[in-house]
Amino acid sequence: MAQGVFFLGLAVLLGIVRPTSARLMAALPNFCGALVPPNDGLPELPASDLFTLMNALGPALAARQQNAAFPHPTATVCVARAWGRGEWALIALRAVNARGASQDELALAYRANGTWAVAFPETLYYIEWLNAIPRDLLPQTIKAVTAHPAVLADPSQGEYALPYLAGSSALTVRAGVDHDNAIDFSMPSGTPVLAARSGRIEKIVQGNDLCGCSPLFALYNNYIIIDHGDGEKSYYLHIATNSVPPDLREGSFVERGTLIALSGAVGYTCSLVGEGCGPHLHFEVRRQEARIRPRFAETAADILSWQVYTSTNVLALRSVAAPYGRPVTGDFNGDGRADLAVFMEGASTWYVAASAGDGLSAYRGWLGGMPDPSPLVGERAARLVGDFDGDGRTDVGLFYAGSGTVFIARSTGQGFTGYTAWLADPGAGRAGPPLVGDFNGDRRADLALPQPDGTWATAISAGTHFDLPTSPPSPPLRGERSAGDWSRWFAADMDADGRDDLVAYSAETGGWDVALSQGTHFAPPARWITQFGNGSSAQLVGDFNGDGRADAATFAGYYGDWWIALSDGHRLLPPTQWLTRLGMGMSDQLAADFNGDGRADAAAFQAQTGVLDVAISNGWVFRFPARWLYGYLTPAVASQD
Repeated sequence: MAQGVFFLGLAVLLGIVRPTSARLMAALPNFCGALVPPNDGLPELPASDLFTLMNALGPALAARQQNAAFPHPTATVCVARAWGRGEWALIALRAVNARGASQDELALAYRANGTWAVAFPETLYYIEWLNAIPRDLLPQTIKAVTAHPAVLADPSQGEYALPYLAGSSALTVRAGVDHDNAIDFSMPSGTPVLAARSGRIEKIVQGNDLCGCSPLFALYNNYIIIDHGDGEKSYYLHIATNSVPPDLREGSFVERGTLIALSGAVGYTCSLVGEGCGPHLHFEVRRQEARIRPRFAETAADILSWQVYTSTNVLALRSVAAPYGRPVTGDFNGDGRADLAVFMEGASTWYVAASAGDGLSAYRGWLGGMPDPSPLVGERAARLVGDFDGDGRTDVGLFYAGSGTVFIARSTGQGFTGYTAWLADPGAGRAGPPLVGDFNGDRRADLALPQPDGTWATAISAGTHFDLPTSPPSPPLRGERSAGDWSRWFAADMDADGRDDLVAYSAETGGWDVALSQGTHFAPPARWITQFGNGSSAQLVGDFNGDGRADAATFAGYYGDWWIALSDGHRLLPPTQWLTRLGMGMSDQLAADFNGDGRADAAAFQAQTGVLDVAISNGWVFRFPARWLYGYLTPAVASQD
């Protein structure tokens, strides 16, 4: 066909003929007559448009024939008709295989910058284009040839799970017969995407970063295809740029529930409100390249449009990509901005994601291995974080309660040194792990050690080790701690004197007590506020308004509400709500100065995926949250001696 069009085009250029649209169609070597009535009101393409369209169709058909995944290689393809208007064109095709069996199909074409792009029924973005075509170009008589109608009603052989985390829900914008058995799940960019069924990854495309509400952008999609080994494949479209875990590649086997990517808005995506890109996950299942109805574990009924469905797809644990350890924050590279670190118990490795002021870098391994000599077999360590040597960079440590041993790994700005023992006191861990803070104001982080009677002893940092306490323990918090009333303890500078104080929170009363540091001991505690945080999911401290004094914060998990009680140096002022809908369903809430402006920001971390959402403080409220970190570990580990 391409050769026939070429000779006709040459004749046109030489002025031998002046073809009309009908004459040009009839001149095609493989023109096979109309598959639709000629007087159906479909707009005829101008001859010039038809000429360029046929020139684009030839190479597209040739490439299709060479595709090993094409379900029905054909002996001939004849063009029955082409019509359209503006940037859209439709081409009725009849494909005939070597046995003489025929199948009618409808190819779609979209023109951008004078160039036609062609989509066939098996093309990933075919359905998206079909939904975008003006309805008057696609009458009912044509819908019968849109894509393999005999197969469309068949359900899948395998059982699939909804492709997002168990317990979470998503709204279906289009599904089922409204979307040719494909499903569009509305979800924010960065939502974890899980394999709906076990299989082997056939294709990964994740390098595109363009999006727009135009069919042209369908050419710039990101997607994953998983082959399930029984003739069925699942497709996941519009995934975020470079969001596939680095240990997954084409050919990797994944179990159902494996975290395979993060959702995005890449490619042809339209916002539900206003203009712009619309983040969502397009999911479909195919058998022999035909879209079929997936059978889901969550519901026996067909998935319908504009319904909310809750997933039962349990995250599959694999290698070091999930789950993540509990997060800690600190300025590990000394640039004045808080970074994020996690300690992976199984891998015995510290990973750090450094802040750039408006986002965090990918996780990098900063230290692998355990202290030498190793602690008791099976004994779990408490993580310690602080600038123990006073060089402006946050260090990390491990505390073993059984032996009262503290190992510190100092930061070099690009990694952590090997562990060295800084404290060995068998009595240090009798009442729990220590608090870390600069209690004497020398800019080195010290340890506050809880005692069984509710008192606190301090081990002061000398820059290379901790000096064992020589003075009697300070008395604060004795009565209520020994009675089991205190729920959480913090170390923070509540009065802006350069020394960290002890703070205790009671979940029963909502009371916050503060014991101010005197440089050598703690003063008796005083009640700074009461009935603040009763029933809250998490409590935090941080300097949220940048006045040098640490404030108190509570988080209510049901609505994602953040309440702040500012410190005036003597008490906590009545709380006000600074933010809502941050951190719902997330495992951890954090307070740290991620952008380096001197004010602590609010953040929420998901331990299953390693993602982090941050809401920047402006001094009186938190701004709308944004995803600062998309999770996943990089394989390199910088272990420095």
